[in-house]
Amino acid sequence: MDTSQRVAARFMAARCVYTGPAPSSKETSIAANVSKFVQSVLRSQIQPGMRILDWGAGKVARVADLLRGQGHEVYAYDPFNGTGRDGWSMGSVAVVPPKGEKFDIAFTSFVLNVVKEDVENQILASVQPYAKWVFHICRGRELAAQAERALVREDPMMVEFFKTTYGACDQAALARFEAEGAAGLTEADYLNFAAHGFITTKGFQRLPMLEEKGYSLARETTNYKVYAQ
Repeated sequence: MDTSQRVAARFMAARCVYTGPAPSSKETSIAANVSKFVQSVLRSQIQPGMRILDWGAGKVARVADLLRGQGHEVYAYDPFNGTGRDGWSMGSVAVVPPKGEKFDIAFTSFVLNVVKEDVENQILASVQPYAKWVFHICRGRELAAQAERALVREDPMMVEFFKTTYGACDQAALARFEAEGAAGLTEADYLNFAAHGFITTKGFQRLPMLEEKGYSLARETTNYKVYAQ
């Protein structure tokens, strides 16, 4: 069993999925410096003449426009933040999917970590048929560290969410937290909490675990993960 399989097995053993009201994020387009990072991640995969689908491009289409500016043919689509029907032009993000189109590469960037898992499943199913190569770039284990820091400092919003929402499905972790506070939680507890998802003042965040769904972990750091299929 390789590392990714062991990680997936650990999560499957104590899987809690957020099923509350649909969360929303205050951010609808990633920052310019993050756009350049996404571009660098995809650079080794993109060849001249390829057609690219940016699924969940945000209001501003920063990544799509960076790639368009390099001469790539990119369709930017976002069912939540798109406007109009033009997904091809600089600055444009379509609210309608590219019907009947085929692409060499399709990707999402920092989309899956701001949606519930049932929405993630819908997105995965939507993106997959469009291209031979599919990539999903999302936040990494720093989300677990973020949750730990918030619970250690007893952030009221995070503590309340952990107790009333996460604790309802992981009663063992809740018991440890109530007995010993943040110090009573293990690394696996924090990872499972991040995989469940939590709400902060900046919106909803969740740690995707696509190993469970047949995707390969192509690249990982503390801050981000890249999945491929």
